[in-house]
Amino acid sequence: MLPDHAAHLMRTVDSQVLELAPEYVLAYVCRGMYRALQSRLAEALDDTKRLGESTSWSPTAIRLHAAILRLIGDKPGAQKLMTKLGDGLEPLGFVEWYERMIEQRDIRAPWIAAHLLADRITSSRHWPALAMRMNLPESIR
Repeated sequence: MLPDHAAHLMRTVDSQVLELAPEYVLAYVCRGMYRALQSRLAEALDDTKRLGESTSWSPTAIRLHAAILRLIGDKPGAQKLMTKLGDGLEPLGFVEWYERMIEQRDIRAPWIAAHLLADRITSSRHWPALAMRMNLPESIR
């Protein structure tokens, strides 16, 4: 379950951000991730499909779309998307995707851990190492 503030953020995205800026890429990425975490995979897939070619520049959007395709069983579709990244990696799960964000010094990584993925990442056996790589205080490792 996501924290209340994450649920509030997604309601705001639905009711305000997408109404005012229907092509705002980050809103679809956030909403797609939120829906995937709620096991609403068909809706999450709709969000990531909507991004389409407009986000061919965004590794985050590509990885999210590939992860959702893999979760629904479309491994060939996921692999096809991942080849756009040019690194030949298999589609990543959430923890692996997050680790990749840290490796790429994505400035959203700490925010995503705190607000969107919360328990999925912090309860993972990988969390202590991920937290150390981000130089987070010992008290939250």
